[in-house]
Amino acid sequence: MTTGGKILKNIKNFLVMGSAVFLINNSAIAQTENSGKISNHSSLEKSQMKENSGLENNVEAQTKVNEKFDYAREILDLEKEAGFDVLPFHYRTLDSLINEAKKEVHLDSVAEESKKEQALSNLKNISEIFRKSNFLYSNNPDILFHEALETKKMNSYNCLALYLEIAEKTGLPITAKKSGDHCFIEYELDSEIFGWEPAFGTEQDEKLYKKLEKNKNIIQLDKEKFLGIEYRTIGISLYKKEKCGKAMEYIIKSMNANITEARTNKYEGDVYKCLGKDEKALDSYNYAIKFEENFLEAYIARGEMFYKKGKLSETLEDYNKAIELSPDNPELYKTRGDILIKISENKNKKKAEQDYEKALELILGK
Repeated sequence: MTTGGKILKNIKNFLVMGSAVFLINNSAIAQTENSGKISNHSSLEKSQMKENSGLENNVEAQTKVNEKFDYAREILDLEKEAGFDVLPFHYRTLDSLINEAKKEVHLDSVAEESKKEQALSNLKNISEIFRKSNFLYSNNPDILFHEALETKKMNSYNCLALYLEIAEKTGLPITAKKSGDHCFIEYELDSEIFGWEPAFGTEQDEKLYKKLEKNKNIIQLDKEKFLGIEYRTIGISLYKKEKCGKAMEYIIKSMNANITEARTNKYEGDVYKCLGKDEKALDSYNYAIKFEENFLEAYIARGEMFYKKGKLSETLEDYNKAIELSPDNPELYKTRGDILIKISENKNKKKAEQDYEKALELILGK
């Protein structure tokens, strides 16, 4: 090969190699750019996924807020789960009452000065349905709801459950309240708030409400506290059936729902006594009296515990207080007479005889 031919061949090889390098570099640049685009696309997808997830969570949270809570049906379900004889009849009776009441609630747009009149009309209509169904009021705080539907004797809590379920289904702006064992509602208007007594079907006396509010005896019932009262009722009902272990489970549920008040503590003491835990029972009765210094049932229960332990002086003190709180109860005089005889002092025998005479006088109606 001539010198010129060699030079020409070298030039060709150089050009081929340069072209290859150029192609490789361009390929690498393209891959880098595409990689950046893929990376950016992936980040965008992740961002959109997060936004969608956030929206889903917000929708789920809003759904929970807007979710209806069937107050009356819920406590029927709880009683059924606890082993009580809740039958289809009880659910049918409940549904009939709720459906009738819904027809009588009207929330049409009215002038501001007519809103209270409309509110009172709705509440009176609901109460009238209960009256037509022959429901009577009972002051017994421990009535199970299915029993109330069956016997037609309702306490204020049973009535409250019906009102709250009707309110959930119709949009009535009411709030549940309680003072002691008595439950009532507040109706909220733009211009004012007034109280209503579901068990009586009447507007609450404003002076009475202000007095209770001033003494801080009013508690607002959210769903948790509302169910806490039902847990307590189930617990004491199971205790009466001597199912003490299961009863304690419901009493604890009640306390976990912040229903820690005199009656709950007294019932806790009863269940502890049923379980043979006398010291814990005594502690519970002490707490009950601490919460409510004039709680008759707690004094009687604690007096019985002291009597069982042979602490006659303490027993006598509790029965003295019980008679002070319930001076027309013949059983208390009879029991105090027995305690005085046991103390075995001559002066006590005369007092015991007087207590026996008083008991007989009350029994015979002299």
